[in-house]
Amino acid sequence: MMTRMRKQIIVSAVLFVVLFLGMIAAAQAQPYTVWGRVFDGDGITPVDGANVTVTDINTGESLSTTTAGGGYYQVVFGPPATKPVNIGDTLQITASYNNKMNTTTVSATGSPQRVDLILAKVTPTPTPSPSPTPTPTYRRAPGGGVTVDSDGDGYSDSYEIRMGTDPHDPKSYPGAPTPKVTPSPSPSPSPIPTPTPILTPTPSYLGTPMPTPTPTPTPTPTPSPSPSPTPGFEAIFAVAGLLAIAYLVLRRRE
Repeated sequence: MMTRMRKQIIVSAVLFVVLFLGMIAAAQAQPYTVWGRVFDGDGITPVDGANVTVTDINTGESLSTTTAGGGYYQVVFGPPATKPVNIGDTLQITASYNNKMNTTTVSATGSPQRVDLILAKVTPTPTPSPSPTPTPTYRRAPGGGVTVDSDGDGYSDSYEIRMGTDPHDPKSYPGAPTPKVTPSPSPSPSPIPTPTPILTPTPSYLGTPMPTPTPTPTPTPTPSPSPSPTPGFEAIFAVAGLLAIAYLVLRRRE
């Protein structure tokens, strides 16, 4: 009796383990769907014919499809085509159409998962053109053999190395003119301005400015005319004497 019960318990445990492992395997093998729509740059117009690629960064699995029926796309991960997508995996979705593209990265949250994309115009990065490499000129050396003139200045590389010039610079060769060094003009000294003397005002007393004396011109003396002598008593007496003499002379003649 006890032996039969033990066998039933063991068989039940084995069946439980098998069913549990089968459920885990079925859950892991569940398909994972990623779908969405692709729009033009305005975010409104759907784009049909756009190429869409969905990549599981964690497993490296990638699926591609094309939008249709209003810009819709859909890809399904899972066996046997791909490895299953686990919750939390990083998904990268890229859409491209007529020189327009957009790429977004999301985390796997559960199937089915919707991811929409809006295309943007791709601006190409200009590639810098490489500088042309001068083609070395080969010349035949005297006595046979070939010499190399990398910079094309007419002198072989071996000769320029012996002479101490640069075999890759066409301006550096034996006997090349030395470039003239133009002296830099020395700055002219700026003239130093002469300070203007400041007049010191004459100090005033008692707060009242003293008037500046005005020079008085010296008067020039004007010569006064000599007064004419007025006839006095001497002249009267002389006239009277002359009249007396004349009278006496006249009487004597009578």
